[in-house]
Amino acid sequence: MAEEEKMTEEFDVGCVTNEHARVPTPTYQGGPAQVDSEGDSGSECEHVQVTHLPNRVKSRKKRACPYSRMVASEIAKNKALVRMVEIFEAREKRVTNQCAKEIVDPTRQEIHDMMAMVIADGAKPGSDEHFYASHLLLEKKNRDVFTSFKGHKPSERLAWIRRMWELNSTT
Repeated sequence: MAEEEKMTEEFDVGCVTNEHARVPTPTYQGGPAQVDSEGDSGSECEHVQVTHLPNRVKSRKKRACPYSRMVASEIAKNKALVRMVEIFEAREKRVTNQCAKEIVDPTRQEIHDMMAMVIADGAKPGSDEHFYASHLLLEKKNRDVFTSFKGHKPSERLAWIRRMWELNSTT
């Protein structure tokens, strides 16, 4: 193992020996308990009295775990990673919103251009012709016909709008 020396340097500092390990007293055992253990000869029995220490007797403070520094650095790395992900998500959201603003629906743009042409022809906003055009140009077939009148006089385009409105309102 080529990396054995590095591993021992890294992990020998935090070796667990259970030297100071304590087992909590079960609630059903109140006092000392008798434990029989066989000796090496097998014929003799030793009686050992084990006394369970209650939890309140612990007087020493806990020692700091040698891994606590590593855990703290790992927590800091995780927090930094989470923050970095949040920054990238916010950036992606901004870019997506900017792209969405730049993309214009072609149908909306077409209707907008045609309504500007209707206003240029003399149909003031709020007039009957402007109202008729705003409803008629919502349908594609009417927009297609209206674009064929681009070379005609403004009065002819406005007359077509009035006639189409009358035709649609009678049927």
